[in-house]
Amino acid sequence: MKCCRLLLHQIVLSYGAIHPCCSHTISKTNSQLMVNYYGQLLDIDKYVANRKVQVDAFNEGRIPDCFINCPLYEISNNSSDKVCFEIINVSNRTNCNCNCIYCDLRDKGDQSKKEELNKRKPYDIHPVLIDIQNKNLISNNCAFFVGGGEISEYPPEEIEWLLLFALENNCRLELMSSGIKYSQAIEKVLTIADINLKISPDAGTKQTYEKIKRVKAFNIVWENLKKYIKSAKNNSKAVIEIKYVLIPGINDNIDEINAFLSKCKSINAKNIVIDVEHYWLYEENKKIPDSLIKAVTYFEDLRINSKEFNVNYIQVGKEFLKGLIK
Repeated sequence: MKCCRLLLHQIVLSYGAIHPCCSHTISKTNSQLMVNYYGQLLDIDKYVANRKVQVDAFNEGRIPDCFINCPLYEISNNSSDKVCFEIINVSNRTNCNCNCIYCDLRDKGDQSKKEELNKRKPYDIHPVLIDIQNKNLISNNCAFFVGGGEISEYPPEEIEWLLLFALENNCRLELMSSGIKYSQAIEKVLTIADINLKISPDAGTKQTYEKIKRVKAFNIVWENLKKYIKSAKNNSKAVIEIKYVLIPGINDNIDEINAFLSKCKSINAKNIVIDVEHYWLYEENKKIPDSLIKAVTYFEDLRINSKEFNVNYIQVGKEFLKGLIK
């Protein structure tokens, strides 16, 4: 049997639904395995039954709902009967401290949508995770994501609880942050844990940053990045990646990229990941501007030849971006 590894072995505990992965936020397809979900304990039989609908589609040669336009699909030959999570994504919160024009939740930065999402009351994730732990559903070396809204906007005691839960279950931490608000809890795990922290300034200049993020926090983000990198310097298992989301017509120019690289160099940032704005990526009949091709080629040359930076692609846009390289 062939299926998608993420469908079989990942769970996204989102607000209002349980998803097998986060591709639904990008491709806008229906990948819900549980609906009307607000913190109920996981009914394994129902979960497996709902998942089986998608799995059967794979086995019968049909296209399941979750596969349409999916940018994350990973082939797996494992059985669908067993539930064992290799990836857990905690996304019960939607509050954020920026308003990115490309955000999957915020309708390209609409301010009223942001205010609505920031007022949501999240459900209690603690009993859900403890129940998953007690049912022995967490695989060894599980990747533990904290997503949804902005992790540094979580109450400090909840961040600490989530990170401790992950460490107690031998999970690898995968964290994403705006970098606007500094987190002492994240600083602490950077010194001891197997962790990947991604922060996405997407710009090298204040003007472009504010156009993309719609908040005035350019300098503080780079200062916080500098502190995080300093905290992680003696932990070989800690990786801090500086993300650059290419947005056609906004930051896909060489001057902006060079300013970004200069900022990275000034704080001793070594790891850079690039992606492409997903709303634009999945638009039909889009025209690919020469500026984007030049930007991607520039990053690719850096990836191959640079001794200062480690440059990689985010999985979602990897094939598309590498396909632009002449």
